[in-house]
Amino acid sequence: TSTSPPPSPPPAPPLSTAVNIKLGGMTTYDANIEEKIVSAFVAALPAAAAGATVVVRYRSFSLKSHMTFAGFTVDTFPDAKFKSKCAADLGVADGSVTITAKTATSGARRRHTRRSMLAAGVKADYDVADAGASFSAASVVGGRTTSAGSFTALAAAMGVAPTVATEAPKYGVRLEMQATGADAGAVAAMDAALSDPGFKDSLGKELTGKGVGAEVESVSSTGASPPAASSDDDDATILVYVGIGVAAVALTAATVVALGKFGMLGKFGGAKVQPEGGATAAPTKASSASKVAPSP
Repeated sequence: TSTSPPPSPPPAPPLSTAVNIKLGGMTTYDANIEEKIVSAFVAALPAAAAGATVVVRYRSFSLKSHMTFAGFTVDTFPDAKFKSKCAADLGVADGSVTITAKTATSGARRRHTRRSMLAAGVKADYDVADAGASFSAASVVGGRTTSAGSFTALAAAMGVAPTVATEAPKYGVRLEMQATGADAGAVAAMDAALSDPGFKDSLGKELTGKGVGAEVESVSSTGASPPAASSDDDDATILVYVGIGVAAVALTAATVVALGKFGMLGKFGGAKVQPEGGATAAPTKASSASKVAPSP
């Protein structure tokens, strides 16, 4: 008689988790800032997750600004028209602009007249999501927010030109990262920490300590791998660290691909690339020749 095959062993517990971080209130962004963000994240993790390796796999930028229109009230302000035409003038996808607040404004009194007032209006605070996959692209969009001449379609649709913000917008960044633990227990500790509302405060303190001016808007673990980064971003680079004894060599993602094609990754003194190309603990600063990894 035939015997049935033995049951398959249970799947191994995951050794990594996907992490989403949203930061806001930023005025600039570069590879050095991203390095500090990753370092702050690792430092904020509990002791049970010590030694975690973290790789940024994807990033996108957003911004916040405002403008004012005369002749409207909060109730008569045409939200849909504003969002659609504002997105078109800024050069972002339809649906990227959302209104976060509308405030009635009273007109300023004209000089040399008796109790005469300028037309009241509405100040619209707005967010632009997905303003760019790189900070340089997002900053181009941000530059348009302070130029009234940028909003020709919006002015035509609203029937009045907006009074735009005079100050530069505040930027936000959404990072999708792959965090790998030393074992399944470390990953479980990371997931538990990320579900704790207090982790936002811990991360905020670490960012402040490292001189990063940013507000932590949200932190979460999705438990799934984020998309791999592509090579068309000009702001940052995923760092892959290959250990040689106690030393580490930083390679760009393109270099890793090239080495892989020629079977050279295993020839660095027998060292192996760590899971997902992570660096032990927080990545150290790469040389000026290495950029931060491209994102889509």
